[in-house]
Amino acid sequence: MSDTFPDLPNSVGWTLSGRTGFGFTGLLDEIRFSDTVLIPSQFLNLQPGGPSVTVDQNPEQADPTPDSPIFFSVLFSQPVTGFDETDVTLVSLQ
Repeated sequence: MSDTFPDLPNSVGWTLSGRTGFGFTGLLDEIRFSDTVLIPSQFLNLQPGGPSVTVDQNPEQADPTPDSPIFFSVLFSQPVTGFDETDVTLVSLQ
């Protein structure tokens, strides 16, 4: 494994290389080597960081609103699993 951009201090681009017939699987901090060739369905595109997220008031709700509950729309830049309303904390700045 080698750093694709060695002159950048916080490089996140990595190149995995090895003999033909060896596959690489795992996360960047936990790479496992196997002696079997990976088939295309086993390939994983490693991307640093998570998705971006946009949180906005629900367009159907008045702003400001005295109503409760307050509704929001949450849009992620890529598919996300396991996210629900318990992952959000609403804080008033007033």
